[in-house]
Amino acid sequence: MKSKHSPLAAHVSFAQNRLFITFTLFILIGLPSIFLPEENYGT
Repeated sequence: MKSKHSPLAAHVSFAQNRLFITFTLFILIGLPSIFLPEENYGT
């Protein structure tokens, strides 16, 4: 029986998953920026 997986689709471990890295960076950088006050440098 043939496998239905594409030969281009490779197994990526959880530690090497770019989606995990992107989400982690969002949590570490993006989420704390919610609590920073807005500053207006134009006036």
